[in-house]
Amino acid sequence: MAFVQISRDSGYTDVLRSYSILLNGQKIGELKNGETKLMPIGEGKHTLIAKIDWCGSESIHFSISPGETVNFSVRSNLRGWRILLTLFVILFSRNSYLSLKQAS
Repeated sequence: MAFVQISRDSGYTDVLRSYSILLNGQKIGELKNGETKLMPIGEGKHTLIAKIDWCGSESIHFSISPGETVNFSVRSNLRGWRILLTLFVILFSRNSYLSLKQAS
């Protein structure tokens, strides 16, 4: 069995809301503010997305072998002055609301 570990940073944006984690289009868990989860997945090629309501992140494609753990981090892109762009992002750039990155 392989694992994916996802960490969500702590911040004031979306502090009371959970991010849904989707693997190959299926919800495999939720992350609360500042939370890290280790989730078992099958080996092979996968697509990972983080979502909150109708907004989310870009898709990340990755491959994983048995016994391997792949690490990711997720956070809101609407920090600091960018909070002023919330309405624009929600209406026109829904897949850039969250930033999902594979950690090294």
